[in-house]
Amino acid sequence: MAVDEVASLPDGAPAAEALESQWVETPVGRVEVKLSVPASGRPIALALLIHGMSPAREIIWEWGCIVQSMRERSTAVVYPNLHSCDRTAPAGSSPQDVAVALEAIALWALEQLDGGTSTPLLVYGKSWGGARALELCIRLNDGTGAAGLGPAPRPGGGALR
Repeated sequence: MAVDEVASLPDGAPAAEALESQWVETPVGRVEVKLSVPASGRPIALALLIHGMSPAREIIWEWGCIVQSMRERSTAVVYPNLHSCDRTAPAGSSPQDVAVALEAIALWALEQLDGGTSTPLLVYGKSWGGARALELCIRLNDGTGAAGLGPAPRPGGGALR
């Protein structure tokens, strides 16, 4: 499935899981990544979605229920599966390794969108991913940036409308 197509798989898997996987080389290893771009052209922002700690597929792809809504709002989405790399897998990774990998993934996605020149980055995370989101925001903003916290959307309800 192309990066700009979003659909659910027949077994009900979230939309993000249905996107084509790409592999991004990071300083700590290769990470599986999914990228969704708006149908309307150049995105107004890029959202980096960071999953929770569990390796269960419904946790890894839990943010999938907002991919289409983000796309409709001209926001591109990059969605890494951090379990796909030993040094970023939640159970045994260091926060530093994860931050380095997430920064590389964000830069890769920004390069795909506009050459990395001007698209704002939004970082979302839930549970373990929420802590990694905060660490990444601090890293990217040299400790001076701001980050927001909120609950992950509920599949089938409460998603962006």
